[in-house]
Amino acid sequence: MTQPLVSVLMPMRNAEAYVQEALQSILSQDYPNLEVVVVDDGSTDSSRQKALALGNGRVRVVPGPQQGISAAVNCALHAAKGDIIMRCDSDDRFTTGRLSHQVGLLQQNPTWGAVCGAYRTIDPAGRLAAELCLDEPAADITERLLACETPTHLCTFAIRAPLLQTLGGCREAFVTAEDIDLQLRLAEVAKVWFDPTPVYEYRLHHSSITHSQADTRRVFYEKLARDCRQQRAAGEPDCVERGQIPAVPTADGGAKSSANHLQGHLLAQAWRFHGRGQQFSALRYGLRAVRAQPRSVDTWKSLAALTVKTAVKTAAKRVSGRS
Repeated sequence: MTQPLVSVLMPMRNAEAYVQEALQSILSQDYPNLEVVVVDDGSTDSSRQKALALGNGRVRVVPGPQQGISAAVNCALHAAKGDIIMRCDSDDRFTTGRLSHQVGLLQQNPTWGAVCGAYRTIDPAGRLAAELCLDEPAADITERLLACETPTHLCTFAIRAPLLQTLGGCREAFVTAEDIDLQLRLAEVAKVWFDPTPVYEYRLHHSSITHSQADTRRVFYEKLARDCRQQRAAGEPDCVERGQIPAVPTADGGAKSSANHLQGHLLAQAWRFHGRGQQFSALRYGLRAVRAQPRSVDTWKSLAALTVKTAVKTAAKRVSGRS
């Protein structure tokens, strides 16, 4: 079978610490027929120079409109030439073998409009924080999306380009949660398949969009995306289509702390390891959670519980070994 061209869309703004790592994770894939469209959306650091320094002809850097994340993604989509579209944020990474795996799924299943997968979170240094969605079964998740459930991250999706063109890409009314809105609209025009293979690594750090915007706005736009889906399900144009978006709350709340976010993921992963019987890994991740938020009493309590449970299991194994 001929290899379709894959276009990876990469919105970028002040990502000099991570953009080369993000690009290398794509360029090192075992699937060569790809391009990366990097939209430099007003970077004031050396992000553009870092991207160009790789000297790889499959990377194109184009200027962005500087009108928010949705407009930046749409700028990349407009410049893309591929048959299949994926997205990688400039501080994140693709997992090894992702492109060949997901392109293969789409080639073998021509009725699927998109495939998506599991993902991991990583800390600023690139170390694993948590594995997400691995326990989800392989399945058609179209109906779940239509019911406003979003089991995974948009950056795990591989989408046939004509569908995105039909949808018009991201809706620029969404200052954030454009990814949720796009997933829900995609399910209205195509079958979406979930495969539990980890295909993306999402970095938790204080400079990311999630951790630098007010929680009140993030929650507002996430709710707006789901409200719009329900309005369309009722057979009506949604409020964004009508130009009647509710008043956006003032950004009077703080942003979600990346340290808190990381600590929660590390602790959850510690208990996953414990449930699998991997006690050493459970304790190691419990200690990392404490280091992420050393003043958190609850985290210390969880570490103590993990330690006690590990000791009990170890003692039980010793007793069982003697009998």
